[in-house]
Amino acid sequence: MSESNTDFIKKNWLSFSNVVVLITFIIYQARWQQKIDSELRELQASSIMHKSDSEKHQSVKDKIEMFVPRTELDGRLKAIENILEKIEKKLD
Repeated sequence: MSESNTDFIKKNWLSFSNVVVLITFIIYQARWQQKIDSELRELQASSIMHKSDSEKHQSVKDKIEMFVPRTELDGRLKAIENILEKIEKKLD
């Protein structure tokens, strides 16, 4: 590049086309950022709703009480005790 071309570029770097490109880029970035922000808000809201859902996040005690009836557990424990007593009698 000659020296006159270099001087021209230095003096006239802010041309109309550069301004248009710069403004277009800024608008594109602002729209992209707005889209990302809205998606992040939706993700945070769905995360909060999921964490507060007590059906999905119960303690182990609550899950046992809900899914395994106490009478069934008592019956199984009684059967295990009977089997252990039979085994002890055979060992003696």
